Amino acid sequence: MQVSLLLSTYNGEKYLRELLSSLERQSYRNWLLYVRDDGSNDSTIKILEEFEKSHRGRIFLLLDGERLGPCVSFLRLLAKAEGDYFLFVDQDDVWLEDKIKDKLNAAIAFEKTFGHNFPILVHTDLFVSDERLRIIASSFWAYQNINPWHKSLKNLLILNTVTGCATLINKPFKELITELPTKAIMHDWWLALIASAFGHIEPIPKQTILYRQHQNQNTGAKRYGFLYYARKLKGGFKLKKALRDRMAQADEFLKLYSKKLSTEKITEVKGFLELCKEKKFLKGWKALKNGYHSHGLYRNIGLIWTLEIFCGD
Repeated sequence: MQVSLLLSTYNGEKYLRELLSSLERQSYRNWLLYVRDDGSNDSTIKILEEFEKSHRGRIFLLLDGERLGPCVSFLRLLAKAEGDYFLFVDQDDVWLEDKIKDKLNAAIAFEKTFGHNFPILVHTDLFVSDERLRIIASSFWAYQNINPWHKSLKNLLILNTVTGCATLINKPFKELITELPTKAIMHDWWLALIASAFGHIEPIPKQTILYRQHQNQNTGAKRYGFLYYARKLKGGFKLKKALRDRMAQADEFLKLYSKKLSTEKITEVKGFLELCKEKKFLKGWKALKNGYHSHGLYRNIGLIWTLEIFCGD
């Protein structure tokens, strides 16, 4: 079985060597590393070329110099890679030694249940750490107050619970991605939508990675709580943009996969897109009544408020 690791880099010189060292320490050894650099202007490419020289035949560099952003960069990398299973790698994290083995064993077990041609997505919990890898939270899921077992398409249209750097997909899953989206919010969210519509998502309640938090990362962990959501409600433009991004992502998902989606799934996506057509003061109620809900009291208050204030705006 060939496992391919997919790493998209951008100005990652500060933490990249630690990440690469953690890949070398993996207990599962039969892996290849595919790397696409997204236009770095620091020493990232030099570090990658040094790593390639010391691992001849195992590292494949894609250095087209084009700036795509992490979402499209990862998905383009996935399109180029070959293998039986694929894991996504963030440049600033540190992998625990059994990360590949744990995910691979889980995927193989579920393939025995669903069949070897069935699309599988496996993802795990994470340790949240600071820049120096000191643990801030022992569970990313708890820190974010997300329930990864809420994994229906309706749930995932509202809130993503799949973390890219903690994710493995199999080859039948990869084959579902025939076109690169332009409206996907992030690659892991896009993969989660595909998995919920066509395959199986399996959360594993085990931490397999040190998820480093620092100032320069593109995304990160935010502690869930009242103050966090009070700030989001105060800065309403962020909620407005978030709603528009979700709607655009759902619309593109429907357009790209309408010929493959079941009638039930098409109805679910259309139901989400049509929430903004509901009457005033009914949008939020309709969303919750029909199963389009988020995680936790504050998120659902924010969802209702956003739908009522910004839908159709």
